[in-house]
Amino acid sequence: MYLEMYNKEDYVPLNWDTLASNPDVWETIKEEIEKKFSADCILTVITAAKEAGLKDKDIFLPVADLEEEEEGMEEEDMSEGMPEYADLEEDSIGDTTKE
Repeated sequence: MYLEMYNKEDYVPLNWDTLASNPDVWETIKEEIEKKFSADCILTVITAAKEAGLKDKDIFLPVADLEEEEEGMEEEDMSEGMPEYADLEEDSIGDTTKE
């Protein structure tokens, strides 16, 4: 009987309304959504938004915003991976094939 009761209550449901209304928690939720939602899940969200009457400009970020965000991420990734080379310019490394 104890095992049966345990299986029925594996988790306590989250209060999504409260969590989503907190700006700090919402940022974490968005990061996790981007990383882990499947394509089907994202399409379901987009479909629900369309059915609710939202326009594309309300559903999707402008492409310029995405490009700026990606550039910032690329710069951050490079400096994290090889900190000793983070400040070097491309032109500062000579062509060693001539030697």
